[in-house]
Amino acid sequence: MLPDPLHPTELTNSEVKESFPHFYNLYSTLPRMLSKKRILAAVDQNEDINSNRVYIYKDLKFEIPPGVFEPSKTSEVIFDKLYDGTIQVSGARYLVMGAGAGVEAVIASKKDAKMIYALDIHRGSVEATKQIFRHLIPYGGSQLYVRESNLFENLPSGLHVDVITFNPPGVSIPISDNPDVVRVTSIGTTILTRFFYELQSKKVLDQNGEAFVMLTNSSELRKIISFALLNGLAPSILEVFFDKSRYQYYQTFLFKFTLMPDDWK
Repeated sequence: MLPDPLHPTELTNSEVKESFPHFYNLYSTLPRMLSKKRILAAVDQNEDINSNRVYIYKDLKFEIPPGVFEPSKTSEVIFDKLYDGTIQVSGARYLVMGAGAGVEAVIASKKDAKMIYALDIHRGSVEATKQIFRHLIPYGGSQLYVRESNLFENLPSGLHVDVITFNPPGVSIPISDNPDVVRVTSIGTTILTRFFYELQSKKVLDQNGEAFVMLTNSSELRKIISFALLNGLAPSILEVFFDKSRYQYYQTFLFKFTLMPDDWK
């Protein structure tokens, strides 16, 4: 029986050492969540999304319509890893959770993904992704499936994918009264626990698949990783970033999650 995503619990170091010894070193060094004061100092709350904007990535030009957020620095980590091949999508069934402005979908097509599934809870982002993809990807590129969806809700039943990327709105405190800002920054811990729960309950990830997730210490990292472990997922940290331009205490982690081997559970 999978754990309840709406009431996640945080494991102690000793519980992880006893039940998940392969992940003790990772878990025991995870930082505690920043204080509210430090989170507010680090998180940008002031983007104007009511106008047309242009976003440039490498030699690609993305027209960002009103209502759609420009990619953040943490999103650009995922773009870079797709672009340089750290996240391998050639020939893969690739799913981007949070289609945004369509950047991941375009890069994945240029890296020869077999099929791209782009999901977003925001209708404007879904439409923007469709239009940008049609504009930047010539006929004959990767197949694109774009849907408005709350996490995996509207993904076809029984579908399996090889690679998933997700830059979630995991900030664990309210940082704005603007629902659009909340949607892309601060839904909190349960967006991650629900993601992991649906990933497993719907069996979305192929047996050898990989899910890449951006997390920061503005989130309840230990509670999130606890839930992933209890949910049968094996976490590893690919890279840690210290963004002192935002705030000296702010840390960003690129995690990779795979299905945990049975003898590790």
